[in-house]
Amino acid sequence: MKKSLLLSLLALIFQFTPSFAKTFTVGDLKFEIISEDEKTCIVIGNEFGPYFQSVSIPEEVKLSDNIYKVTYIGSSAFSGCSYLTSIDLPQSITSIGGYAFSGCTNLTSIDLPKSLTSIGNAAFSGCTNLTSIVLPQSLTSIGESVFRECSSLTSIVWPNSLTSIGGYAFRGCSTLSTIVLPESLTSIGGAAFSGCTNLTSIVLPKSLISIAGDAFSECVALNSIDLSESLTDIGNAAFSGCTNLTSIVLPQSLTSIGESVFRECSSLTSIVWPKALTYIGSSAFSSCTNLTSIDLPQSLTSIGNAAFSGCSNLTSI
Repeated sequence: MKKSLLLSLLALIFQFTPSFAKTFTVGDLKFEIISEDEKTCIVIGNEFGPYFQSVSIPEEVKLSDNIYKVTYIGSSAFSGCSYLTSIDLPQSITSIGGYAFSGCTNLTSIDLPKSLTSIGNAAFSGCTNLTSIVLPQSLTSIGESVFRECSSLTSIVWPNSLTSIGGYAFRGCSTLSTIVLPESLTSIGGAAFSGCTNLTSIVLPKSLISIAGDAFSECVALNSIDLSESLTDIGNAAFSGCTNLTSIVLPQSLTSIGESVFRECSSLTSIVWPKALTYIGSSAFSSCTNLTSIDLPQSLTSIGNAAFSGCSNLTSI
């Protein structure tokens, strides 16, 4: 009797409690409410799975009597949609989640909204047919692996507000031939442009303070680079394997060179050293086989193991 009464009361409670659906579908798209007070929602996916060919995301969607503003593309929302060729994003979008469009191998272009302030890690990684990208001026940073392995990417328009590029952000963008980075940039993450095998020219801004490890490693077509006079840190192996790099002028702001920074730069013939340099790391210039002479600064106090090993044409130090 008591059990029957309890079940009846629960039935009445559920009958008069208004239902609130956190996730819902409008047309072919799936959404999730993120704020009932602000009436905002995110896109979390679609009804067709990987066979989705085009998507036009609305600025607003209606659920019952409420209108919700679409402000965010959820993590992995369209990941692996290999048939997707076009995306239309509304100006209401402020953030794109991690892996949101990763592996969309038929996507050739995308117009990012001017309202965008954040792009999550690997959001467009593996979009192997993406040829160009215009990054909005509202963007101040690029996360890790955002355009990794976008092997058809040839053109990037940078925002003047950009301060940092994350690790692996453009790794393996093998068609990219030239980059002119904005004056606002202060740091480049690890392996950010590693393996960009057609990259021949890089213009680094005067504002740049730090280049992380492997940032430009294996950029085999790179033949010259002007380093910022503000630069205080070059990470390990930052330019290793840049086999066409012929000369380097190290900025006076630099006091140390990390491990393997110019390892296997086999075309390197000329180095201009900073007067304040105190340390050269292990294997820093190993296998620089075209280096014939070096004139090290008087400030130098320590040279790491194998710093110049394999420099088979070095005759004068």
